[in-house]
Amino acid sequence: MIFLIIPDICSSVEPAAERPAYSAGDSWILMNKNRFKERTHTFLREENDKYVFRLNGSNKTSQFYFTSKIKRTHVGYPGPIIQFPLKEGAKWDYMYQRKGTAGGRKNSIRAQHKVAAYEPVTVPAGTFQAFKISVYIEAAERDKMITMPEKMYFWYAPEVKQLIKRINRKGDIWELKEYTIK
Repeated sequence: MIFLIIPDICSSVEPAAERPAYSAGDSWILMNKNRFKERTHTFLREENDKYVFRLNGSNKTSQFYFTSKIKRTHVGYPGPIIQFPLKEGAKWDYMYQRKGTAGGRKNSIRAQHKVAAYEPVTVPAGTFQAFKISVYIEAAERDKMITMPEKMYFWYAPEVKQLIKRINRKGDIWELKEYTIK
C-alpha cells in the first residue's frame, strides 16, 4: 500500500481585515506607558466615513478615520487613518497641511502608510494578532518633498476592532489596557 501526502496549498490564506462595525457603547482604554495617563474611547456614532468616539467620558469627541475611501487633503493632522481592507504589503498615503513656524505659512505634509507585518502583539489587555502599520512623514520644502526622520507605528487587531498599540513621532507608547465590545 502506498500513501501519498500532498500539502494543501490552497488553505494558506493571507490574513486580511475588513472595516470594523461598532455598536454604541463599545469602549477601549489605552494607557500611555511614558506619561502614566489613560484615555478612554467610547463609540458614539459613524458619520461621513469616520467614527466618532467620546473621549474620557466628556463631551469632547475624537475621530478616527477607518475607511476604504480617503480624502486626499486635510488641514491639520487628522489622527490615524486606516485604509481597509488591511493585508500585508498594502500601502496608502494622504496629504495634510500644518502651520509652519516661520510666518504661519502652511506646509504640505504627506503621511505614507504601509502594512509591514501581521504579528502577535502583547499589551496589558492580552496578546492579539495585529497588523503593524508603519507611517513615514514627508514635508514639502520649496516645492520639493523631504523625508523627515519622523516615523509612527500603529498595530490594528481585528479581534479588538481597534488600534491596540501606537508609537508616535515623539516616542510616546500607547497600549490597550482593557476593552468592551458587543
